[in-house]
Amino acid sequence: MTNIDTSDQLNKKSRGNYALYTSEQIRQAERLTCETGVKEIELIQKAGRGVAEFIANHFERRPVSILCGPGKNGSDGFVTASILEKAGWNVRVYCTKQVIMLNDIAAQAAKFWSGEVLMLSEIDITPEHIIVDALFGTGLNRELPTEIVETYNAVRQERAIVVAIDVPSGIRADLSVDKNTLKADYTVTMSRPRIEHVLQPGAQYCGKISVVDINIKPSAFAGMEVHAFLNHPELWRQFWKVPDAMTHKYIRGHVAVLGGETLVGASRLATSGAMRVGAGMASIFTSESAAPTYRSAIAPEVMVRCFDDAEAAADLMQERHVSVCLIGPGAEKRFDMTALAKACQALNIQVVLDGDALGEVPTELASIITPHEGELKRMFPDLADMTNKLEKAKKAAARAGCIVVLKGMDTIIAAPDGRAYINNKASPWLSTAGSGDVLAGAVAGCLAQKIPPFEAAASAVWLHGMASLKLGPALVASELPRAISSVLTEIYKVNP
Repeated sequence: MTNIDTSDQLNKKSRGNYALYTSEQIRQAERLTCETGVKEIELIQKAGRGVAEFIANHFERRPVSILCGPGKNGSDGFVTASILEKAGWNVRVYCTKQVIMLNDIAAQAAKFWSGEVLMLSEIDITPEHIIVDALFGTGLNRELPTEIVETYNAVRQERAIVVAIDVPSGIRADLSVDKNTLKADYTVTMSRPRIEHVLQPGAQYCGKISVVDINIKPSAFAGMEVHAFLNHPELWRQFWKVPDAMTHKYIRGHVAVLGGETLVGASRLATSGAMRVGAGMASIFTSESAAPTYRSAIAPEVMVRCFDDAEAAADLMQERHVSVCLIGPGAEKRFDMTALAKACQALNIQVVLDGDALGEVPTELASIITPHEGELKRMFPDLADMTNKLEKAKKAAARAGCIVVLKGMDTIIAAPDGRAYINNKASPWLSTAGSGDVLAGAVAGCLAQKIPPFEAAASAVWLHGMASLKLGPALVASELPRAISSVLTEIYKVNP
């Protein structure tokens, strides 16, 4: 991979806004803040006030039932209850233990609540209730107790609104999720967004995320390892250049897509994806026998080029100023994809691998690969059982020696040097035929514009995901390229 140091040029403050931490790291930052003289109960009071203000600002007054655990998460719940009650809300508090049995900090926080503390088994709710999950956060690394499962079942039955504090209880520190975890409509978290909020399977339980500032000292995060960043244009927009009067199509890059003889739709979608992210040209390279099919079906701006062997194809690519060769979408294994990738590498034409090329072409010949979970398992079977998708993607990138785009609702862009972005802006309706071909083309199109590989992949994933959100339900892949074009206004900040 080239240009691996480019992200160091980014403004550190801007990058910090999108840093994702684990719950344990947030707890460590809180401990370090307390070592400067701030009392832990002061942080809890600010957290509880933040949750109470969120509820007051988002809902009309209605009954609130707060479920408190025996530790830090429950402490936030007790303070939330106290503030809401003083503001005139109808609040009930339920706890997993008698107050006398709570740990020191929870017992201290419970003193702010002047009302009755009921046991979970006494819960009485209706669909109008707001349920606040302040039970454990990530503080429970065993199966949820039976009494909590029964409580959650009652909440589900009534379909009450659920607000979780920090993370829904049942999402564990190792990022695995208890099967009985209660899905939250909203999660109010303290200080920083967390990896648990964006990484599946936990992310699907979190609902909409709101972050409360409880004045954790910025120095508490200094030197702390950032495992990943939330993918956002602020992290890579600087690499995008607006065309000017001197720009011509070759400056914007030329993408060549290896086209198979039967799955012609995949290659067509890939070329559309490449051009809609801004590549100046896109061509399909295929056999003489398949060329007529492509010429009768593709957009008029896409060229069809024929080749006899890999060396001839690469020479033609060099002659036509091809910047990036995409191998995989509809390529079919009867083509010598490895020979083509080697020939491209020898001519400094960057290679993106997708689909059938994954596991077939050595990854050291590529700048970027775009597998889904099944393809990654085929390539690295020993990583298949890893529950932590982020670490899986990082390990795969280190072995592959190139950028890995591990696709999904939480697509991860990972680099061999350990950098990683998590993309959470995408629609579940992307689970449709051809959407991955459009993404592969978009990745190649961004790379062709001389955007460094890591940032090119991150850009394409974000544009692709945002396009899916614009399109809404039941989208089809052929709609994505045009939607990507409209999303580009977010990058260039110009009128359509």
